[in-house]
This record gives sequence, C-alpha cells and structure tokens, in this order.
Amino acid sequence: MAEGRPPLALAELAPLVSRAALQGDPPALGIVREAARRLARTALKVHDHGDGAPVVLAGSVLTSEGPIQRAVRDLLEPDVTVAVAGDGAGAAAWLALRELVTPVEAARLHTKLACPRAPLGDSVRRSRGRPSDAEHARDTRTSGE
Repeated sequence: MAEGRPPLALAELAPLVSRAALQGDPPALGIVREAARRLARTALKVHDHGDGAPVVLAGSVLTSEGPIQRAVRDLLEPDVTVAVAGDGAGAAAWLALRELVTPVEAARLHTKLACPRAPLGDSVRRSRGRPSDAEHARDTRTSGE
C-alpha cells in the first residue's frame, strides 16, 4: 500500500493515523505499534548506553504528544532516558553562537534557545497543583464566568 510513495507523502498521513489510533481504530493502532517498534529499535542500535546520554526524540511525530511518541517512550523507558527535542531553529542558532561565548554563557543560552518548553499552564499546574492568577483570569474571560 505505502510502497512507491515518497516519504513526504507518507508523513502527511501521520496526523490521520494518530487521530484514528486515539479513537481505537485497529489498523491505525497496528501502524502505531509497528512505527514505534521500528523507531525504538533504530534508536537503540545507535544509542551508546554507556555514556548516560538520552535518546532525543525529534521530528513532528515524535515531538508532539500523541500515540506514536507515547509508544516509542514506552518501548525505550526505563532502559534509557528519553528527551524531546526543542525548537530546531533555536538549536541551530545556539550551534552558531556557542563558539562566540563562554562555556557558561553557552550552557545558559542552550537552555533558552534549544530546550523544549512546557506551556505555562502545564508547568504551573505541575509545580503548584493549581492555576496561576493569570491563567484563572484568562480562563474566566474565555468561559464567560
């Protein structure tokens, strides 16, 4: 079925497969399982287990919350640490400027430019267990309370 199609054409189907898998569609769940198995197997082949470095998930399918990312994580963890790549443009900027600054400044900039950020609401809820005043105000305005 997918044979002969260019990879980009197949990649365009990923959101459809993910939505169908979330709805419990058996063929979509099978595609997710097989994709995750292949991705995890490839990552483990190239990962150096002795250096303590994480396996970094990159690309839209693996950096988005969804069934494929979850399935890959389930196959890799807890054997290896899994991280999710941040913004590619930010990482490229960091690579370009890291030679121009001190190692301490390079580390600080890496965190700002290349590391993924959780949405404010998620980090606030995780850290305090309740929404911030700004979130409450926003939620009140949008819900009509």
